[in-house]
Amino acid sequence: MPPRSRSGGGGSSLRPEVELESAEFSSRGAPQRQGGRRLAAIRSAVVAAVFAASVLVTGSVGADSHPGQTAVGLTARGNVVDTDIRNTQRTNLNDVQDVVVYEAGGKRFAATASLSDGVHLVDITDPSDIQLMPQPWSNAPALPASGAEAIDTWVANDGNRYFAVAWSSSEALQIYGLHSSGLLWASWSNGANKWIIDPGRLTDASDVFVYTLQTGVCLTRQGCEVFPGVFAEPNAPIYKNYAVVAARGNDSLRIYDVTDPNALCTCDSGSGQTALLRGTITDGGTLELDGARGLTYYRQGNKHYALVSASGDDGIQIIDITDPANPIARDSLSDDSALLLASTDSSDVFSTAGRTYAVVVSDSDRGIQIVDITDPSDITAVSKLADTSSLLLGGAKDVVVHTIGSHHYAVVASLDDDGIQIIDVTDPATPVAESKIGHSSGRLLDGATGVDTFTVGDRHYAIVASAVSDGLQIVELTAVTADAGNDTSVPAAATQVTLDGAGSIVSPGATPTYAWTQTAGATVTLSGATTAQPTFAPPASGGTLTFRLTVTAAGVSATDTVTLTVEESEKSVDSFGAKISGNAVNTEQVQEPDGGAATYISMHFSGGNETQSFAYSLLAQPTGTVTVNVGKIVQNAPYGAAGYGWNWQAVS
Repeated sequence: MPPRSRSGGGGSSLRPEVELESAEFSSRGAPQRQGGRRLAAIRSAVVAAVFAASVLVTGSVGADSHPGQTAVGLTARGNVVDTDIRNTQRTNLNDVQDVVVYEAGGKRFAATASLSDGVHLVDITDPSDIQLMPQPWSNAPALPASGAEAIDTWVANDGNRYFAVAWSSSEALQIYGLHSSGLLWASWSNGANKWIIDPGRLTDASDVFVYTLQTGVCLTRQGCEVFPGVFAEPNAPIYKNYAVVAARGNDSLRIYDVTDPNALCTCDSGSGQTALLRGTITDGGTLELDGARGLTYYRQGNKHYALVSASGDDGIQIIDITDPANPIARDSLSDDSALLLASTDSSDVFSTAGRTYAVVVSDSDRGIQIVDITDPSDITAVSKLADTSSLLLGGAKDVVVHTIGSHHYAVVASLDDDGIQIIDVTDPATPVAESKIGHSSGRLLDGATGVDTFTVGDRHYAIVASAVSDGLQIVELTAVTADAGNDTSVPAAATQVTLDGAGSIVSPGATPTYAWTQTAGATVTLSGATTAQPTFAPPASGGTLTFRLTVTAAGVSATDTVTLTVEESEKSVDSFGAKISGNAVNTEQVQEPDGGAATYISMHFSGGNETQSFAYSLLAQPTGTVTVNVGKIVQNAPYGAAGYGWNWQAVS
């Protein structure tokens, strides 16, 4: 089974394995634009010898000189609040700290960790109507009294789902199984609860994740026993699962073998822990592990890493955990006046443009710090974004990076500011604050401590654990991208131009509104300015026209502009493109583009080494359309007609 990645520190998030092959992440299932924007097209109709064109202004992504803006709107959906139904079920979410999303049996769930009330599962299959699942007392685990601070989940070799919980007050790692009923199960067949209570080594356990290593390939014909009763097929890979626990009070990381959850010790100290403990790394004054608070797992090539947020050291530390028995410290970064790393709580990792970055949240510095971790042995600060009166970054506790289309967004849960802040980190050098949503009546965002994200089809959601609200809140993320088409030229003969905002994108579930305004050029009248495709008649004087499109949905707006160069309308049609020879007689209909009267027609002849012109009077002709016997005119020319090209111009 592949490993899972998460971010912790008072809030963790479950995501598919972060494999950084060639420093790239796989997509998280965000909707992609099908085929990009349409290629420019001009549809024309010929009236007599004049092109009367109707122009549709469209474009393609690659050719757009000013790609449209993207904004993310936030809408509160379903939530669930702490309740207390004694004697029948444990349903408390009091002081909930952490939340992690997973799927099982065709449904979607969230698992929570609560300082006061342990672990609970929530059915979030319908994000607008989430349901807290009861935990029968008869099967309830014999939990420590309090202190469930972080949770992670994985699927073991036996195909069953398990949960690892860090208990801070009891210095313990607790393992749960998912019962076929869909409820948590902690009592195994031998009646024992599966935990590791490790005083002095799991002091103030604050975060945990489980990752998977391939340790070999089954080379026997009869299969290989991975652990009692569970076999790998011949030639199949053999995996082991390891739990990495951050011990804040002990300034260390502990790595335990949890490959066989049934083999976990049931003791409080001694050889049981020693048998399962694979590796340890402790601060010792030289590393950034003092007050190890949050953990994030990521992978680059065949290397596995833990990114540690150390609140006591005000910094981050990268640990190579490729060999669980020998964790190796790589580079670290400490806070200074130019950074936002004081009292770091959590982080998440993403990749863009071939490089790998960490988004780290700082409780005390009230903001985020972006760090380039492409080379784990040489990490560098890239940019930061600090809290202001218009942002919700006060007491930033947890972060998860979520991808929508080509954009990466950091979703930050803020304890002091009671809400979440969305930050566009697509360009790591320039993080841009997007939307925010705070606590209010009907919302459970007071004391936001943990956050995870997930998708349902083409729709995107965040689920927030709020310690003061004692509950969970789901927030929908709606992406709005404005696309006004590409800059283009409009021929002089065009009678109508159609602007095209149909390439704009709004996430499913939201209804967009459109607003077009002209910002430069000769004034024109837009018909349908509140539709995706308004029209206008181009000015006869030509020139440059600029229009701005604003697309609004879910409380946010995105804009894009398009510039059109309109050719000046002339009473002429050049390069008619015909040839005559000898005494041929061609009769052509000549009409001015504006339908007015022509005074004379100017004939231009070229051939050999000479070019000559002369005017043919049209004063005797009717208004509008005239008939010219081209052959007769040419025959009267002093140099004859043979082999000469010609064009004409109707002039008032």
